[in-house]
Amino acid sequence: TPANQPTAPSAPKPPLTAEEKRAVLEKLSTLSNKDIAKLDRTVTLGIVEGLAESAQGRFGVNPAATKGFVDAIKGDPNLADRITRNFQRNPNFIRELAKAGLDNTSPREPFLTPAKAAMTNLMANPQKLANDVYVKDLEARMKMADIPEGATLIHNPVSAAPGYKM
Repeated sequence: TPANQPTAPSAPKPPLTAEEKRAVLEKLSTLSNKDIAKLDRTVTLGIVEGLAESAQGRFGVNPAATKGFVDAIKGDPNLADRITRNFQRNPNFIRELAKAGLDNTSPREPFLTPAKAAMTNLMANPQKLANDVYVKDLEARMKMADIPEGATLIHNPVSAAPGYKM
């Protein structure tokens, strides 16, 4: 186009299909630390959108809250970059998050209520994803909630987190 004529804006990309999302999650769940250290803001924004979608769809978080979460990160390049750097430093978190995204089972108690509360709090405070301590804690919580299929939960008298038996 001539220099004095504006170029047409590029069309927005269509949303990923369920199969494409699954493929992305499968890839993220197996990336090496070295590859995760190369994640860029575009990948971070995709992870953020997936996290918001999961918060709404799996945990019942208010759609306005999840939209606000995504918009806050997309609208603040500095925050998006800080989150990207934190993700790069926490490869196990990225893999756990991807594994959780691949899990199609419905969350069950005693995990559902605290998970919904944690997701609601995160959606209201997106800057938490830039906090190393918060991300490590969230990773640990995801690992504790990973109960093998077919396992039976066992009451734990010491804490709220149950044990399980196969």
